[in-house]
Amino acid sequence: MKFEEKLKEARKNQGLTQEEMAEKLCVSRAAIAKWESGKGMPDVENLRAISVLLDVSIDYLLDGEADIDLNVIKEPINWDEYPKLTGLNKLKTTKENELVKVKYPDAEITVLLRERKLSRGEKAVDTAVWLLTDAAPGTVGLADKLKDMSSYYLVEYPDKKLLVNVTKEFVISQRLYISTSEKKLTIGENVFTKSVKING
Repeated sequence: MKFEEKLKEARKNQGLTQEEMAEKLCVSRAAIAKWESGKGMPDVENLRAISVLLDVSIDYLLDGEADIDLNVIKEPINWDEYPKLTGLNKLKTTKENELVKVKYPDAEITVLLRERKLSRGEKAVDTAVWLLTDAAPGTVGLADKLKDMSSYYLVEYPDKKLLVNVTKEFVISQRLYISTSEKKLTIGENVFTKSVKING
């Protein structure tokens, strides 16, 4: 039995609808539907919450599943826990920068600029748009940047390195096992360029 089938069965055994489960886990109903249809996997924090809520072990849910990354942690943000920026501080920094500095006080933190690697087809579309319209080159990349306006950081400790993504609702941290000494880092389908250090 696959993860999505086990999840659906365990939810039904607890007498919960997708909406009720989503409410108890503080996620969207669409997230539950995605997990139950096999189109996505919950992160490790949601797996723990699912295990407790549905009274099944994580081992049971994941038995036979090899495609989940347990090095990714997704934590909800309570912005009230962080100091509000006032006066000149609003011009010097961002609330996301301050959150990361508070969350990882002993780390060296570098702001990252994200750019998605375009496929050949996307590059062709980008060139065609440029040639056939008044749009400047890079329209496809710009559209991607507008779709993901969240902040990215490289957080480095002596013994580990993290890619940290701060969205409006979550801090998502991913353990890195690659060299971070270069100016550009390729992680998955994204290329990150190191910008300024904000701590450390």
